Amino acid sequence: MGSTDAGEIASVDAMVNKQLCASILVGDAFHNFGDGVFIGAAFLTCSSAVAVSIVIATVFHEMAQELADFILLTQTAGLPVMK
Repeated sequence: MGSTDAGEIASVDAMVNKQLCASILVGDAFHNFGDGVFIGAAFLTCSSAVAVSIVIATVFHEMAQELADFILLTQTAGLPVMK
C-alpha cells in the first residue's frame, strides 16, 4: 500500500469541477427516481409481462446512462478513478 501525499490530494481537489459534479449527480438522482416511479407505475397498471419488459428496457437504458455519467465525471469534471 502506498501513502498519499497531502499536496497530491490538494492538487486533485483543485482540478475537480465541483459544480459540474454536483449537477451531474443531482440530475442522476432525479433521473433514477423518475425511472423508479415509471417502473412502479408499470407494475401497478400493466400486466406482469409488460412490466418486466419495461424493467429490462430500463436496466439497459440505465447501463448506458450510468456509463455516460461515469465518463463525464472522470473525463470532464476531473474526478479521479479509485484504484
